[in-house]
Amino acid sequence: MILARGEMLNNTSVNLCALLICICVQMDMAYASTPNGVDENDLIFKASFDGNGDADIAGGDPKLYLASSFAQRAEAKPGLNSNNIHLIEGEGILGGTLAFHRHSPEIIVFKGKDNLPPAEENMEGSVSLWLKVSPYVDLPDEFVDPIMVIDKAWNDSALFIDFDKGSEKEFRLGVFSDYSFWNPKDIPFDDISRDARPMLGLSSRIFLDQKWTHVAFTWQHVNTDKDAKASLYINGDYQGSLVRKQMFTWDESKLEIILGMNYLGALDELKIFNRALHEEEIAALYNNTLSSAATDNTD
Repeated sequence: MILARGEMLNNTSVNLCALLICICVQMDMAYASTPNGVDENDLIFKASFDGNGDADIAGGDPKLYLASSFAQRAEAKPGLNSNNIHLIEGEGILGGTLAFHRHSPEIIVFKGKDNLPPAEENMEGSVSLWLKVSPYVDLPDEFVDPIMVIDKAWNDSALFIDFDKGSEKEFRLGVFSDYSFWNPKDIPFDDISRDARPMLGLSSRIFLDQKWTHVAFTWQHVNTDKDAKASLYINGDYQGSLVRKQMFTWDESKLEIILGMNYLGALDELKIFNRALHEEEIAALYNNTLSSAATDNTD
């Protein structure tokens, strides 16, 4: 049968539309089937702090370790045998939580090897966690780091969020390349202008007393010739980015995820992803966790 040109075009258009609809439906189904709108294959580490505190998902060692101090973190022991840090059932944003009750030098340590994206070419990743803290009431007049990723020193191939010491308690994202890369002249940190420091700061007033706050940060294009980008999100909302070249070198045998340095408050639902999540995905992590928490509270 010979079809007229118009009939051929109409049939082609119908078939193309059907194909596009099928693709869109499959994409929607794939997106909806993943937890919190993020592909579960991208989640490489999760600690919900239910049960004994060990990670629920881990590419490497899942054990929670306790160190007597930051300086003694290499001697950290597995398990949570502490009078200052506790796991509290039912007090988290979901399930249990990790609570830092008393000011002490003790810290929580997870091994970084295979629990973090490797420091290779075009390095990227994301960290998501929930904090309940009253910065102006609870925190000591010291640098306070709820989480730090480190293998050497705080200013040498390190990622962290912290509260600055002093009355303002500024909340900051720090992304420090290899020390010799970002500070080749070895300038004392206090002599480096605020704009030149690899940090992004916000007012701590975003943390409401005794309310859970979602914090997420991402990094991408690290260890490339282009500018890297590290972004900070609070309660699903984008807060800003550090844009500059970044070079990271990690010794994975010494790489650690450190929680709770000088911190007083609660920490929950720590997740680490092997890529930089998009803004919409960060918002989904926040909103869907709130929805799950609301459902739990009504059960």
